[in-house]
Amino acid sequence: QFNANQPTATFQHNEVLPVDGFADMNKTRYAWARAFPSLFIPVYAFNRSTGQMEWMIFHDITGWVATRDKSVNKIQWYEFMMWRSDGRPAGHPTFSLVLYNHKVKNYLQGQGQYLVNTSDFDPTTTINAIRTATDEDAVKKQTQKLLEKALVHSGNQPGTPAYMKSTYHEFCALTFFKQYIHHLDLDVFLTGSLAEFHEYYLRLLLAKYVAQLSPPPPNLDPQSILSNDDSFSLAVQTYKHIVTHYLASKEEIWSAFMYGPVYGLSGGALVNEFAKSRGAIHYHMVGQMRSQCLDEVAAALKDFSLEISNAMDNLHSFIEANYDRTVHGEQNPASCFSGESLKVREAFCNSINGGDVAWKNYTDTVRTAQNICSKEVARALESHFGVHAMHTGNPPQDLLKPGGNALPASNYRGTEDEMQTSRNVRERRELKHPKFRREKNLFERSANFCNHCGSHTCSGYCWKVTTQVRRFNEETDSDVPAAKRFTRMKDGVEQEFVKYEESDCRMHFGTKLLYDASGEGNLTGGKPRNVKGELVHDDNGLPKFNAIRNHPRILQETYGFNAYGANNDFQFMLKCKCGYELLDEFGVEWYENYANNLVAAGWIGL
Repeated sequence: QFNANQPTATFQHNEVLPVDGFADMNKTRYAWARAFPSLFIPVYAFNRSTGQMEWMIFHDITGWVATRDKSVNKIQWYEFMMWRSDGRPAGHPTFSLVLYNHKVKNYLQGQGQYLVNTSDFDPTTTINAIRTATDEDAVKKQTQKLLEKALVHSGNQPGTPAYMKSTYHEFCALTFFKQYIHHLDLDVFLTGSLAEFHEYYLRLLLAKYVAQLSPPPPNLDPQSILSNDDSFSLAVQTYKHIVTHYLASKEEIWSAFMYGPVYGLSGGALVNEFAKSRGAIHYHMVGQMRSQCLDEVAAALKDFSLEISNAMDNLHSFIEANYDRTVHGEQNPASCFSGESLKVREAFCNSINGGDVAWKNYTDTVRTAQNICSKEVARALESHFGVHAMHTGNPPQDLLKPGGNALPASNYRGTEDEMQTSRNVRERRELKHPKFRREKNLFERSANFCNHCGSHTCSGYCWKVTTQVRRFNEETDSDVPAAKRFTRMKDGVEQEFVKYEESDCRMHFGTKLLYDASGEGNLTGGKPRNVKGELVHDDNGLPKFNAIRNHPRILQETYGFNAYGANNDFQFMLKCKCGYELLDEFGVEWYENYANNLVAAGWIGL
């Protein structure tokens, strides 16, 4: 309660700021004054409704000393606050950002729809009948059933696409400016999450926070949070605002002490994913780096791209010398730049005398250049940032189930009883221990971190379903419905085929298996073994580095992975960055031919 005779006032904590989640900034009384007390300073003034002098807070849309005659227009309130005569709201470092976020969120949520299925409900039932119904009445049961089937739709199509388009264009404008004005390409894609039920320092923070609450919560005390995992989990679930701000702060600290000085991150675009629909709270970032490592990678990729272009020019010279429109058709194979470019050129070379030699010269040249480039890229990424996919534990007791049974060609160790299950990993509780307590067991700590945070288990999110076709087999396909069968001519004979769906891990850990004999539910074989780092390209023609690997399920990461203390990801966008240099040196016509050659070779990302 405010006191007219004293400059201060004392509040119960739960009256000032809710402690059981996030405050509703539309309905919580004096929510804005509680969040920004320096902007809504109480004034001792005359209250016309009571006829007395009282402490009053002005300009808060969520609270007033009396019932307002009419509701305040939110749009007008937003404008009033940002143009308030004292200028304090506009000059506040975070208020305008929070107000804008609140405005957009209300705009989108206002278009949501609440839908119920009334097919099993008597439409003549009145609200009064529902209110007076007892628990045993059929009306009450039907109402409960109706509510359980209720669906909330984000029917904000007019708002969400507009917001996403706006954000997309902001991102494009930012990256375009940095790329064409400052010549700074996007170099890295970062992800970070929070092991909230294990984080040691979050545990300390929650204990200190609860210790300051008045009155103290009845079912939690600071000591139990520190000593009891159940109490710690309850605190995490109760004080979500603390957990969310902890991750945001951790990202800022990690950027200042690791991303910047160690990796050379100089800027980028960050998005926090804190919505329940996006799973566990995490963040994504794309950014630019100033790094000697990426300069060395770019130099190697430039040499590789020039070798590819020169090899393609030689192949095109052979094709042009042997192409005859009357014999080979209207389409010159050397002018094909679709996804089938290499197949078209190979087919042409195989159809004429000497073509096999020309094609072999091309493939040998590209393969040799690729091997050299792979060696240079591997040296740079491994020596500067320790990029690898190696499990450092002692086999078999430190390795995860299942083993490499599904990839026999990789000669991985098969599943053994001594290997760890997911339950064994959790019981080791490595993430609950700070590093300073494990300085004498860092080798074991590294293996435990690898198992807990650095290994991949496919979930429903991973599966990328594609439709495939195979020839009909009477023994295995007899129960396939007619709708998934079809016939077509092949080799001059009408043959029957079957359509089927195949699920692949979008993280490239393999095709979905029918079962996992180890009982761990890992329904993919994992990634094949790599005895040395290699440069390949993905389906989009973008360069991609596959590091050395000794385990099918280990994530490929840098040496900073374990230091973060939770799941995180650091993916380099490999580019040669030589466009401006080559344009200045050779001109536009040469550069267009160079770019077309890379497209034809399947390395468009270079």
